[in-house]
Amino acid sequence: MVFRRLQELDIPCFCETHKPLEVHASNPTAIIQLWSVTKQYSASRQELIDWLQDCWHFNKR
Repeated sequence: MVFRRLQELDIPCFCETHKPLEVHASNPTAIIQLWSVTKQYSASRQELIDWLQDCWHFNKR
């Protein structure tokens, strides 16, 4: 799922069976997108909710 999403974002990546995903993030935007995609699939629902609430509170300051 991560591989497919990175491809949709046009981030070069390569994946073989039973091998780690290889990603070539060559600019800051790609690195942030990579972080966001991996966080989405690795964090618990509660962690994502907490992170989003922290962002909302930060923006209200």
